[in-house]
Amino acid sequence: MYLKAVEDASMTGAYNASAPEFVNNEIFTKKLASHLGKKIILPNIPKFIIRTMLGEMSVIALEGSRISADKIQNSGFKFAYKTLEEALSDVL
Repeated sequence: MYLKAVEDASMTGAYNASAPEFVNNEIFTKKLASHLGKKIILPNIPKFIIRTMLGEMSVIALEGSRISADKIQNSGFKFAYKTLEEALSDVL
C-alpha cells in the first residue's frame, strides 16, 4: 500500500491504511484461536472499568474505529486478502 502511494503520482490526499474488512479485537482473537485450534475465554470487563482506565480513549476500545479502505481500493490497489479468514488460512 505504501509502495503504491509512493509510485502512483495520481494518489493525493489522505488514505486509510486499513484492511477492507472491519474486525474488532474480540473477533480477531476468536478467529485466530480457532485457526490455531485453541480455545479461548475472553473476560467480560465492565464498560465502566474500561472508561475509568482509558478515559476518552475508551471509545476506541469499546466501539472500534470504522474506517474505510474504499479510497485506496478505488485507486487500483488490490489487497492480497479481502477477509481475515483468507489471511489466517494462508498465513497459518
